[in-house]
Amino acid sequence: MKNTYSTEQRQVILNRYHSGMSVRELVAETRTPRSTIYAWLKKGQETGEEHAISRKAYNQLQKHAYRLAEMLSILKTCSCAPYDPLPEKLKTLERLYETGGHSVRVICEALDVPRGTFYNHIFRNKREESSYEKRREELRGHIQKVFDDSNQIFGAAKITAVLREQGINTTIETVRQLMREMGLASV
Repeated sequence: MKNTYSTEQRQVILNRYHSGMSVRELVAETRTPRSTIYAWLKKGQETGEEHAISRKAYNQLQKHAYRLAEMLSILKTCSCAPYDPLPEKLKTLERLYETGGHSVRVICEALDVPRGTFYNHIFRNKREESSYEKRREELRGHIQKVFDDSNQIFGAAKITAVLREQGINTTIETVRQLMREMGLASV
């Protein structure tokens, strides 16, 4: 290992780094200690030395610009904005997803929706027309009928018992939640 490097040698190594070569490759090729290269880079940053942008940084900037352009085109074509309510954004995301052309990551980023929320909506049937929603709607009808037949006296526990006698399997908590949503309260 050398203890001193000429200005030309130092500049050659730094130029190779700025052209896209990694520090690890430079150390292996030039036998210059890693700490020395990092010290030169730090010194260059502190003194504000101008250098050409590296290929890696250029590619990252290019990808970022492409992504922003794609997000802009999504926002121009969709019918909602990032500040709209989540259900409206999910419907728009679903339409954009079905038409294709854009990645899910960019669509979700453009409308400020977490990808997990979108995937739950699509793949786990969190939509209104899902079997889960259909079952809840069916239960609402049964609950309303039992509630009216009892002259609005029964609470969630008794309505659950009556529903179970009729062969409808449900829990007290589900009945209680649906009654709350429906605005039903026993007298």
